[in-house]
Amino acid sequence: MTLSISTGTGSAGEPVIALDGDLDQTTAAGLREALADALEAKPAAVHVDLTRVTFIDSSGLGALVRAHQYALGLGCRLTLDGVSDTLYERLQIAGVADLLAVRGPTT
Repeated sequence: MTLSISTGTGSAGEPVIALDGDLDQTTAAGLREALADALEAKPAAVHVDLTRVTFIDSSGLGALVRAHQYALGLGCRLTLDGVSDTLYERLQIAGVADLLAVRGPTT
């Protein structure tokens, strides 16, 4: 499956990047590009909506962690929104759940 990436602005005026599909080795570069574009303006926060992500591998996790580190260096917060229980479990197994600002579908 492919990954569809759409960008917009949230209610607080902060960038939102919504993903739909698989975040893996073949699609992580697109996410890195979208995140770099969103962070260029050095907003207070960038939100990544993972509600419709169906699969994530180590390349996708790595892209999120690198974006988090880059955002911190800019004084920005990267938030992962709409994280399903399954995806949260993968983040925990990878040891990055506590590192990343994660919000589930109901929080």
